[in-house]
Amino acid sequence: RRCKRSKRGTAEFECRDIEELLILSKSLLQGKLQPDPLDAFYIYEPKKRLIQAPTFRDKVVQHALTDYIVYAELSRSFTLNTYAAQYGKGTHYGLEMLEKHMRRHFLQKKGADEAERRTAGLPPRPMEEWDYAKGAVIKGDIRHFFQSIDHDRLKAALAARFPDPRLQTLMWRYIDAVDGGLALGHQTSHIYAVFFVHSIMHFVGEKLHLPLAGMYMDDWYVICSDMGAAREALKLIRA
Repeated sequence: RRCKRSKRGTAEFECRDIEELLILSKSLLQGKLQPDPLDAFYIYEPKKRLIQAPTFRDKVVQHALTDYIVYAELSRSFTLNTYAAQYGKGTHYGLEMLEKHMRRHFLQKKGADEAERRTAGLPPRPMEEWDYAKGAVIKGDIRHFFQSIDHDRLKAALAARFPDPRLQTLMWRYIDAVDGGLALGHQTSHIYAVFFVHSIMHFVGEKLHLPLAGMYMDDWYVICSDMGAAREALKLIRA
């Protein structure tokens, strides 16, 4: 309710909160909870997006579901360079990691060149001849990301992590609250979305051996040694 107490739905829930929570608890225990209709509206910054916001009652359920069950289970399988929807891993953390990766790319090339020159009996390369920043970067984005997430594939992936049928029933009801993709206003949608594509960073680091990479929701980058390596990596990631 923080910063939302002036909204009607929040105020109505709060003025009879004990009664509302008891009703909510009973419906959850009996498996009868059905999500309320979503409030749909557009935002235009940074670009036009359709937001489908849940009622305050559904926000209470989603906070409990995400904070106490879903987050702890899913986040432990994310790589260090998978950002968004996690504590302490927002945009600032992602930018800091990107800077570290760029510096590491530079220093690795510099170290390799200096070792090679030492072996050949040459002095260090003059600073005006440094070209250690040269390389190639893959900048990726998944088009219409939230809208294109397949419900059946997402449910299959989540079912392996949450075998309790009562929990699955509740999770599936919120996933199916919209016909295609995930509702942007649902708290659960963001952690599900990161989980749905987190294997990309595992593949890049563990199979392609390209650790200088990062992914924020559906935006991702991979720093490569040259354009040939970048094209080959992009082909394999797409496949």
